[in-house]
Amino acid sequence: MTAQRLALVTTVLLCTLFGSHSYAVPSTGSPTDIIGTRVIGTNGQFIRIGMDNGISPAALVFIDPSCAKTKDYLKDINRLHQSAHKQKIALYGVISSTTHTAKAAQAYVRKHNITAPVIYDGTGELTARLQPQISTESFMVNLSDQLIYHGNIDKLSMAIDATGTDTAIKESNTATAGCPLPKAQSLPKQVTYNQHIRPLINANCLTCHQDGGVAPFSLKSYTQSKPWAGMMAHVTQSRFMPPWKGISAPGHRFRNERRLTDREIALFSQWSKQGAKEGSIENLMPSPASDNSGWRLGKPDVLLTMDEAFEVPANGKDVYRYFVKKDAIPKDMVIVAVDFKPGDPAVVHHCNFFLDYDQRARKIDAKDPKPGFQVFGNGFMDYFGGSSGQFPLGAWAPGGEPVKLPEGMGIPIPAGGDFVIEIHYHLNGKKTKDQSTVALYLAKKPIQKTVTGLFVGTQDVKIPAGEKNYWRHFYMDVSNDLDLIDIAAHMHYIGKDVKIVATLPDGAKKPLLMIKDWDIRWQNVYVYREPIFIPKGSRIDAWFSFDNSADNPANPFKKPVEMKWGWASDEEMAEIYLTVYPHSGFWGEEWAAGVLLEDMMKPWQRGASANLSDIPSDSLFTL
Repeated sequence: MTAQRLALVTTVLLCTLFGSHSYAVPSTGSPTDIIGTRVIGTNGQFIRIGMDNGISPAALVFIDPSCAKTKDYLKDINRLHQSAHKQKIALYGVISSTTHTAKAAQAYVRKHNITAPVIYDGTGELTARLQPQISTESFMVNLSDQLIYHGNIDKLSMAIDATGTDTAIKESNTATAGCPLPKAQSLPKQVTYNQHIRPLINANCLTCHQDGGVAPFSLKSYTQSKPWAGMMAHVTQSRFMPPWKGISAPGHRFRNERRLTDREIALFSQWSKQGAKEGSIENLMPSPASDNSGWRLGKPDVLLTMDEAFEVPANGKDVYRYFVKKDAIPKDMVIVAVDFKPGDPAVVHHCNFFLDYDQRARKIDAKDPKPGFQVFGNGFMDYFGGSSGQFPLGAWAPGGEPVKLPEGMGIPIPAGGDFVIEIHYHLNGKKTKDQSTVALYLAKKPIQKTVTGLFVGTQDVKIPAGEKNYWRHFYMDVSNDLDLIDIAAHMHYIGKDVKIVATLPDGAKKPLLMIKDWDIRWQNVYVYREPIFIPKGSRIDAWFSFDNSADNPANPFKKPVEMKWGWASDEEMAEIYLTVYPHSGFWGEEWAAGVLLEDMMKPWQRGASANLSDIPSDSLFTL
């Protein structure tokens, strides 16, 4: 796959005054950071540039409705959109707030029946990044976010065709002619909710901060958002929000990356300082169309809610509880995503999902008079124990964002199983009830690749009281070729850093994930833009660090105590979770059952160490 095929971002600027100009734009090969940008369409819908359906090239067409000549190009834009779509290239129109209000942009799109999705650049972010100055100017950007072409609209069709056929674009720079466009502002003089803040909230915050969402309050309207203006300025400036801890490796950025630019952060700050004004109704973005499901991926295909609410005690040791949904899989299905909604987020620490095909869980459940059951006071390892009748399906932890598997991939599930929800409750001093729900999303067409999951970790964790820099290392050997789709790490409260690296058979290092300043509240699954190939004979190493000192505000003990591995939240863990496509199928029943902790899979998990000399440098990763 060529760099051009990896991604294409084309920007066309249309006006009426024509003439030749020289102008300052990013030079060919320079970074633009366009792919994956979160924006809002003129219809209010959320868009991720080049990522609406997996990863695809993308084209952006800037439209200036005030130019009469623009109408001459609208048919071309619609035609190019159809052509790009056939070649699996996403094409968008863009109307900038430097020329028109949101309502004017909406009216223009409807009046002229523009079939391409149209972005309203209310914040001016896209204009600021690409610095368009002349009409008919075009920009192309690959997945590495490097500018690979800029030119006029007449060359756009050629560029799309070249990209669609994996051939090189013959002319990377072409002359443009057109009218000057308003210069992008570094920051507007007056920041308002309607024009600048609402688009940012809708694109970056609304999946959680909506009525009935997982966040503690909604930001869906100006009335709901204004009281939080100062807080939003603070948490965005500190990068506590949007929650994102993962640092990618060069060439392997994450598809679900959620970061604000410095300019976007400054908009939140300026809005708060200027009194959090609402702004003109003419710049109010429409509310996104909603199925009113309250789920982040839209209406689920299957909803599995605990049959009864479980009464969570106020005090005592953490509780691990299993809840059985009998005959939850009435037919064969292929799962492409799983989401979870805790009944009481204040006490649900995390959960795991399992399928049970020999009714073992329901038999144990029948002996317990309370909703669900508990086994030996511990986690699922005591329950499943490697039995071939049960296997894991997924997991949820606070801060995690559900993501669908890449197109053509899925997890086939045969009919006849019970669904088991394992929930870890962390007691907080208040008696409450929990009745949580799992949502399943199914493939709508046949898949080509069956994926599965595995986890690797160590129980050799013994952190001395007061130790600020305790490291553990563990690894696994890769005995078959695989594509790594996503990766996640898991620790508890005193976790600090994570570094995961694959060493290939030729000795080359392939960094997979780094997390600095671990936070148990934000346990994301990090999905690669494209699966990473890891050949047979490779080794995956993981290094975890912990801070068990009194200086760590997250330490559950004011006076630190020795911390060992354990299921409770005031104990610790060191594990990684991988979603993979194995090229030659499953690697044995043990892997299919998901039991890869070191005491069960000695050939895979070779043990742990605290050799600080082997810890990889931060320079391996993209900072």
